[in-house]
Amino acid sequence: MRKTPFYLLLFFLGLFLTGIFLDEPMRVLEQARIICLACIGIG
Repeated sequence: MRKTPFYLLLFFLGLFLTGIFLDEPMRVLEQARIICLACIGIG
């Protein structure tokens, strides 16, 4: 059985959890809200 896919899965899971720990989803949503308000002319 090859081990490379398992190691890659663990690596990307680690990156995913690091992003959540650093509160990246809220930052992305905040930036999306600002861009959307700018698109419709409010912001």
